[in-house]
Formats: sequence, C-alpha cells, structure tokens
Amino acid sequence: MWTDERVMDWNRELHKRLAVEQQRRGTCLSRANTINVYAATPRPSPVMVWTPAHTFAFLAKAATHRLFALYRLIALRGLRRGEAVGLRWRDVDLKAGTAGVHWQITQLGWEPVRGRPKTEASDRTIALDDDTVTALRAVDCCERAGSTSQPASRTKIR
Repeated sequence: MWTDERVMDWNRELHKRLAVEQQRRGTCLSRANTINVYAATPRPSPVMVWTPAHTFAFLAKAATHRLFALYRLIALRGLRRGEAVGLRWRDVDLKAGTAGVHWQITQLGWEPVRGRPKTEASDRTIALDDDTVTALRAVDCCERAGSTSQPASRTKIR
C-alpha cells in the first residue's frame, strides 16, 4: 500500500539519486538520464506488512464485525486465512486457551477444499490470549443459540 509517507520516502530517494548522478556528470541530466535514474530507483515491495499501529487500527474498526474473532486470530496469532477458516471447535480449548491448527480450507476453482496445513510446522497448537478467548466465547455462545450474527465485541484491543 502506497501511503503518503511511503511516496514521500520514495521521492526523497529518487531526488537523492538524481542529485548524485547530476554531480557525477557535472551537468544537468538529459531526459534519458533522468528516466534511467527513475527506473533504477528501487520501489518498496508491493507486499506491506502491517505495523502494530495498523493492526490496532484495523482491529479497533472491526471490533463489532461478526468475524472479529477470526480477524483477531489471524492478526495476533499469525494464522493463514485458510488455517483460520479451517479451525474446528473440537480443536479449540477455551479453558486451556489453546487452538490446534490441523486443517486449512483452500479454494479450488469455486469449491472450498479441506486439507492439511501448508507445511509440517504449520500443523501446531497455538496459545490464545485472554481477549481472544473472550471473543471466541462470544462466537461460541451465539452459535449455540442458533444466531448467525454476532454481538458487538466487548474485548479490549491490545
């Protein structure tokens, strides 16, 4: 994601490189030389890793969403999308505060497919923090009551 800050950082780097090239040549750069410097200036990776501030802001906005517990698991416990969707209640121990990541759901064409996690190391048991346990309990309560919607989360975002 190209935030204003990333654009400014990239522009600073470009102008620094242009100045170095102009000094090296001892003259104003031609259009072709300017284009070459522009093309050679590294772009940030298209993949952006969220900072803690980004994660906090997202979870704060998503706190009342019906999938909040799922988002929280992905954001704070490092689950892949398919692993989070593949979690089964029988693999979640809310008393012990753990969840077994033993399955994932992927998409093959238009069909969801259940399979083993991506790597051997991905088949694991993860610890759940108290606020995630609270969020999961709210989901469990709603599901047991037969509700397809979830009440607003009352968990604090940390």
